[in-house]
Amino acid sequence: MPARRKILKIVLGGDGGVGKTTYMHRYCEGIFIPDTKLTVGVNFFSKSIQRGDDVNVSLSIWDLGGQDQFRMLHDQYIIGSRGGLICFALDRWDSFINIKNWISMLRGKIPDLPLFLVGMRADLEMEAQKIPLEEIKIALKEHDLLGYFRTSSKTGEGVSTAMDALVSHIIENECI
Repeated sequence: MPARRKILKIVLGGDGGVGKTTYMHRYCEGIFIPDTKLTVGVNFFSKSIQRGDDVNVSLSIWDLGGQDQFRMLHDQYIIGSRGGLICFALDRWDSFINIKNWISMLRGKIPDLPLFLVGMRADLEMEAQKIPLEEIKIALKEHDLLGYFRTSSKTGEGVSTAMDALVSHIIENECI
């Protein structure tokens, strides 16, 4: 029996400068680019992955620009998404506080959108990381998020794990 081919649109939300674009370069291309340019509106990435013997998945990943001036465009980019990653920088308290705005925006368009929380910059020394794990646990529960991953685009830690968990959740729950 030939493999089934599925296309999944995934969206990444989070404040500007937290590392979403760097994360996507690491995930899709396997490279670390420390100095990416500001995302104007949205960046697009794609990656094909195999799930089991019978499912080929083509990911269409939309990296939403995090600056306020691009927020008016986001509603159009969210439509059709099957899941998302909400990203914040472990060394930026403001980016963690703002996850509620990103969750509200995404779920305002797609109420049951499956979302995972992703803490970026796990390679930083613990002293530089400002977000206590207890606060993260509270946010997971408060916003009905599926889980939390610490990632480092620099070292590659957790990068594939976070996206793979989201894709697996979508496939299992949509009977793909």
